[in-house]
This record gives sequence, structure tokens and C-alpha cells, in this order.
Amino acid sequence: MHQHNTYGRQRFGWPGPQNGKRVAGRALLWLLLLIFVGYGLHGYYSRPRVSLPEAADSAPASVPKKPDLVLLYTTSACEPCDRARAWMKGRKVPFEERNVEKWPPYQKEVESYGGRIVPVIVVNGEAHHGFLPAHLDAALRGQSTRSR
Repeated sequence: MHQHNTYGRQRFGWPGPQNGKRVAGRALLWLLLLIFVGYGLHGYYSRPRVSLPEAADSAPASVPKKPDLVLLYTTSACEPCDRARAWMKGRKVPFEERNVEKWPPYQKEVESYGGRIVPVIVVNGEAHHGFLPAHLDAALRGQSTRSR
């Protein structure tokens, strides 16, 4: 009977010649588990924090709390959204961007304003559908120009 010289590998839990594949398989499983848990934690801690209404029929959480707050509802691949964002940044308009793809409750807020497509821009509680700079200028000056 031939005995392998293990140099203490089995004594310390190191892989011997017969179970190296098993250890590699376990290491791969631990690595996948670590990636899965890390991805889950990243998704949990990177999503936006919003307070959702208690009842489904209550007012949407997107009503501006300050009269000068502007809400911009967008998606990731939206050219009019990009133009609206650049227009507001260029004029130093304080706004909060809400991406409806990254946080699904924002889609319900868009629908509560009567919109199905983006951008939807809410100025002082008044929704503007699409990017129309003249309407936004008037709305920011306090004149009502509800777009349909």
C-alpha cells in the first residue's frame, strides 16, 4: 500500500492530491455566493429612498414640497429627457430627476400626472408632457401653460 506524502496538507485542511477538484468546486461556489450577495446588497443600498403613500388612492409622493422644486421624470435612453436635463442645468434650475426605469413607483407617479411617456416635467405641481422650452420658461415664471 503506497502512502502519499502530504506534508501536513490534510492535517491543516489543505487539498491533497485526491480532493483538489472538490476544493476548486467549493471555492467557485463560495465566489459565486459572494458575488450574488454583493450584488444584492449593492441593489438594496443604491436604490433611491422615497416615502411611498400608505394608501394606494392617496396623493402621489411626487408633489413638490417647495414651490421652486422641479421634478423631471426620465428614462435612460431618452433624447428629449437629455435635452430637458441639459436645458435646466444650463439655466441653473434646481430639479430632482426621477428615472422611471430604475425605480418602478415613479412610473405610477407619471401616470398620476396623466402621462405615459417621458419626459414629464412637474413645475409647482403642474405637469408638462414632453420638452417644450417655451412652456417651461413660462411655468418657471409662474404663468400657467398646461401642455396637453
